[in-house]
Amino acid sequence: MKDDLILEAINVLSRRIEKLDDKLDQNTAMLQQQIKDVETRLDAKIDRVEKRLDAKIEAVNTKLDENTERLDTKIDGVDNFIRTNLKGVGRALNTAMLSLDKKIDDFKEENEVEHQQFRNELKIAN
Repeated sequence: MKDDLILEAINVLSRRIEKLDDKLDQNTAMLQQQIKDVETRLDAKIDRVEKRLDAKIEAVNTKLDENTERLDTKIDGVDNFIRTNLKGVGRALNTAMLSLDKKIDDFKEENEVEHQQFRNELKIAN
């Protein structure tokens, strides 16, 4: 009789262990599925974030290119302005130098004429 009770207890424990093993297998399968679902959602989120970042980077690069192009245009405009004005200043300087040279020559002529007249007057006076 004792042996029968022990065998019965062993059978009950074995069935409980099998039920617990089955439950453990079910829970493990459920957790594995949940892990796969989480991985899938995370991958999808990562893809969306990467696409948004790529779009933002592209927008920043486009704006940077546009700003660089505008800056290059402005630099070219300033360069042309400076070159044009330097040419104009150079021409004005040349004109001023020619005018000054003419005035100096005129002054020398007048001085020479006056000097000659003064010498003539000195000769007459002597």
